[in-house]
Amino acid sequence: GAQIVNDCKGIIPKIMIKLGKEAAVAKDFDGAATNLKNAIAKATEWGDAATAADAKETLVLIYIQEGNGLLNEKKFAEAVAEYEKALAEDAENGMANLRLGMCKAQLGEADAAIAAFEKAMVQGQEANAKKQLVNVYVKVANNALKAKNLQGAFDNAKKALEYGENPNAYMIGGTAAVSLKKWNDAIELLSKAKPNANVNYNLARSYEAAGNGAKACEFYKLIANDAKLGEFAKAKVTALCK
Repeated sequence: GAQIVNDCKGIIPKIMIKLGKEAAVAKDFDGAATNLKNAIAKATEWGDAATAADAKETLVLIYIQEGNGLLNEKKFAEAVAEYEKALAEDAENGMANLRLGMCKAQLGEADAAIAAFEKAMVQGQEANAKKQLVNVYVKVANNALKAKNLQGAFDNAKKALEYGENPNAYMIGGTAAVSLKKWNDAIELLSKAKPNANVNYNLARSYEAAGNGAKACEFYKLIANDAKLGEFAKAKVTALCK
């Protein structure tokens, strides 16, 4: 009799896990979660740590799977709830934190997104998290620039570049640096931005303000035929280019 009881205790949680997986395949996520939670409870009660861990791992994957479906449907707030359920079971799950951060970013919650991505970085998702951090900081920097918060634009653009190269970060940071009269920073950043008339104009201004007339002349020449900036640039070329 005792052997039968022990055998049942070994089998029942595994059956619950199987039922949970089948429910997940059928998109019955609530049913899947119920079966898996029951499996965890019973396996824990009966001292089967390995089966409890298996059930917990499966439960976390199901929460992430459901969250991914909602994320793909752009139901960001609903997806957040699923990723948070996964993290309640496994706080060290890098994929859950990565996807949570993506949702928070889409919801405009930059600080929460950054916090989630920073966790994901040290939980096996470093490369993906860094890409997302660049995007978040560039968005924050751009919003700051639009709001005339020049220091905020500069600081967040520089922060973005700590995580990876981004042409928009160079553009935003450099543009803010010019307005802040951080001439050397402006030169460093704008030299790596995608070239256009405004970039060349700001580089010319920065080099001139920094005392490098020869380099300023070089960039003023590049915009001498520009419809808006050409006349000003030609005057500068006459004054600076000896």
